[in-house]
Amino acid sequence: MSKKKVALVLSTGGVRGFGHIGAIEEIVNAGFKISAIAGSSMGALIGAAYAYGNIEACNELMLVLNKHRFMDLVDFSFSRQGIIKGNKVMRIFSKIVPDVAIEDLPLPLSIVTTDINNNKEFVFKEGSLHNAIRASISLPLIFIPYEYNFKRLIDGGIINPLPINHVKRTEGDIIIACIAGAINKYSEINSALGKQNILMKSLTVMVQQIIQLNIEKYKPDLVIELPGSSYSIFNFNKARELIRIGKIHARNAIEVYNT
Repeated sequence: MSKKKVALVLSTGGVRGFGHIGAIEEIVNAGFKISAIAGSSMGALIGAAYAYGNIEACNELMLVLNKHRFMDLVDFSFSRQGIIKGNKVMRIFSKIVPDVAIEDLPLPLSIVTTDINNNKEFVFKEGSLHNAIRASISLPLIFIPYEYNFKRLIDGGIINPLPINHVKRTEGDIIIACIAGAINKYSEINSALGKQNILMKSLTVMVQQIIQLNIEKYKPDLVIELPGSSYSIFNFNKARELIRIGKIHARNAIEVYNT
C-alpha cells in the first residue's frame, strides 16, 4: 500500500520552530510521505534541511545549534538596518546543508521572504538555497535585510508566516500545516506571554492572527499546533525540549486525524 503524500507547510517561529523537527519525525513515523515543503523563516530553514536529505539532517542541525549560546551565533553589525549580519548563522547551517540550487533538491521547496522595497512577498523556488534561507530568517531590526537582485528581503513570516498557498500540490496529496509557537488553545502559553516585552508580544499576536486567517482561507487537511511561546525566539539551547514538544503535539494531532 502506497503512503499518503503530504504537502507540508512549516510556519515561522524563531527557535520555537525547532518543534517542526519533532513534528516531521512523527509525520514520517505515522506512514506519511512528504512530497513537497513550503516554509517561512525558521520553517524555511528546517524545511530546507529536510528537503536536502532526511530527518537525520534535521536532527544534526539541532545538535549543532543546541551547543551554541545565542552570543555564539551573533556577528554584530553597526548598521541601522539590523544588529546582526547573519554570516555566522549561515556558516553553521552550511555544515549541515551545502549551498545547492533549490530546484535540484530531492523535494520541491518554496521559501517565502518579504521584499520591503515593494511591500510584497518574494518566493524562492529556484536558485541558491543559502540566499533564500538568509533572506527568510532576516527578522526586522535583528538581522540586516538581505540584498538580492535589487530587492531588500526580510523575514518571510512578516507577510506570510504560514505559506500554505505556496506549497507544491500533487494529485492525491493532503496539506499538513505545522504552527510553531501556537498560542490560541493554550492558556498557560497566553499567560507566559506577559513576560515578554511589548514589541515581541505584539509581533507574536500579529503573526498568529495572520496564521489563523491563512488556515481559514486555505483550509489545510491537518493542522498541528506546537506550543512554545513561553520560550524566547533566541533560546537555541532549548532546541531539544522544543523538538520533544513538537513530537508530542504532532503525534496527538495525527491520532485525532486518523480516528
